[in-house]
Amino acid sequence: VVNSSKFHAFTTVFDLGGGGWKTSGGVVKLSELCLASAAHLDAPVTLVTHTSFPKLSTLHEFSQKYMHVYVQEIPDEEVNLPGSNWVQLVERFKVAFFRRHLGENLAYVELDMIFLPGAGRKFQRVFNRQFDVGFTYSKHKKDRKRKGSVNTGVIFVRASSNSIHFFQRLLQYVPQKVKGGENQKAIDKYVPHLAVDETYKFVLEAESHASVPFNTTILALSFP
Repeated sequence: VVNSSKFHAFTTVFDLGGGGWKTSGGVVKLSELCLASAAHLDAPVTLVTHTSFPKLSTLHEFSQKYMHVYVQEIPDEEVNLPGSNWVQLVERFKVAFFRRHLGENLAYVELDMIFLPGAGRKFQRVFNRQFDVGFTYSKHKKDRKRKGSVNTGVIFVRASSNSIHFFQRLLQYVPQKVKGGENQKAIDKYVPHLAVDETYKFVLEAESHASVPFNTTILALSFP
């Protein structure tokens, strides 16, 4: 159990080809401004990628340029690359990172945001709460219908078997053909819409009589 509010931030970087922002070139162009501003998190920020990422050297250059940035390479086969679509791949990267950082406070962040001074203190305050996984919930019904109740651009996690099994269950509801947002809609399959500061206990039944159920506490945070 982690008592400290200190945390470790991470994001996923990958290439499935086919053009657009999901290619290595598009990701790298988008990422550097975000990474520079992530110094305001006052925490290490790890780029979680796969061993075959075409611009792996560029990511390592980022880690040399920015003292708070690190690179974690995950074997392609561990995240089922190239057999995964991009939504599935993001979730598999998260699980792989959780397994390598058990017992830590982790904050998943996407590369499409800028972090302002004081962001780190706000993130730390979240970890003063009791939960396994923290999501920001949208207050707008139109957004919930289109993209699901939660915004997975920022996720707070205490890495443990409870959080790992939660995200593994989420993967079961992500279809093979995706447009984006399927992971957010998948969460709605087994977690109800929550009001801000409300918690929900997700119970995953044991796989055998000798095992105990996994209890994952979900915390709802305000949508930015």
